[in-house]
Amino acid sequence: MIQRSAARTLDLEFGVVTHAGQQFLALAASKVFQHVH
Repeated sequence: MIQRSAARTLDLEFGVVTHAGQQFLALAASKVFQHVH
């Protein structure tokens, strides 16, 4: 039970980090796109 709970917490944290990274990349891409055009 403890290992499963820890793995679930790790998955949740990883998902949050991944989501934040995607938002950051999207924001950076949009800024570059606006700057180019």
